[in-house]
Amino acid sequence: MNKFLFIISTMMYSILLTSCVVKSTNAENWKNPFSGSFEGINKDYYLINQLYLQDVISILDKTSYYKLSQDELFRLTGIVDTKSYYCCRAIYSIKGGKYIVQRNINNDLQITYVVLSRRKKSINKDALVIQLDEVPNKIYVTETSVQ
Repeated sequence: MNKFLFIISTMMYSILLTSCVVKSTNAENWKNPFSGSFEGINKDYYLINQLYLQDVISILDKTSYYKLSQDELFRLTGIVDTKSYYCCRAIYSIKGGKYIVQRNINNDLQITYVVLSRRKKSINKDALVIQLDEVPNKIYVTETSVQ
């Protein structure tokens, strides 16, 4: 009986994990690289709770960013803060890399996903939460593989 319960619980855990992964190969339209050299200061970012990521991506399909209320900020990240936070588009190719978020003097954002890899994979949609004092002017989103 215990072996049966172990197998069932393992199967349920696997289903839960795979249902939280958001895969979308139609993220090329989110790619918006900055042409030239982007000079800016680095900004901290926060990842979104996987349970809400698909809902956030659905919203970001219509707009490149949106301002979060304090309740949304807590629900998506667990952060309690009175500053202004924005949810922004991001993309990635292979898990295991990191995002670099920069803001320039024009209040433009550049969100770049960098991964160490020789393989090219499909582009996937993601979202980040970023604290900004002002509404972003433009958002540039890209990814790169470093070999």
